[in-house]
Amino acid sequence: MHKVYRFISETTGEECEVKIKKEFKMKKYTLSLIHLIIVVVTFILSGLLAQERPEMIPYRLVPGDGVYNCRLEFEVEIINPYQVENLVQVHREETIEIIYERIYFEVLHPNYQNEIFKIDDKLYYLIRVPYTGVEWITN
Repeated sequence: MHKVYRFISETTGEECEVKIKKEFKMKKYTLSLIHLIIVVVTFILSGLLAQERPEMIPYRLVPGDGVYNCRLEFEVEIINPYQVENLVQVHREETIEIIYERIYFEVLHPNYQNEIFKIDDKLYYLIRVPYTGVEWITN
């Protein structure tokens, strides 16, 4: 749509005509309505595609022998994950063995600490707890 302006030139005295293309701009409420729709759709999709939460496994490094010498020996204590308790005995032992191997890997390679890892489509996350000399009471 064009808007036509007619006027008489002051310098030449001729009649002039100018056509200006009229642009349609979105109103502020239309723009906010689009933003609102995008937000609602995002929340709906994030609810449908919810992420699986990893199980956190606390562990700590405990001195292995009571003698403090040049050889550092340590043991790993963990609180068994809840997801592992409901597994068959053989599968539970293998899963806990993999968790121990992951702990040893993270101790030897500190660059790979604090990463989520997967065992049999279940996510796990290791949390290192400092050793304070107090024993953990676990069932």
